[in-house]
Amino acid sequence: MSTKYAPIIKALRTKRDLSQLQVALKLGMSRSSYITVEQGKKELTVSEFEKLPAILGVSREELEG
Repeated sequence: MSTKYAPIIKALRTKRDLSQLQVALKLGMSRSSYITVEQGKKELTVSEFEKLPAILGVSREELEG
């Protein structure tokens, strides 16, 4: 996953009142690792990225912008 999705992921997470910890746990990572994803410093794996639509309650198309 490209880091270009970082601002989209953060916006969707905050729109749905999810904490960084909630999303991190659902992705199977620590909060500190997830923070680096939102900052665009770390890319998600393909399997992590594929979990995001269900976690954030959006379609894959919405997630991809």
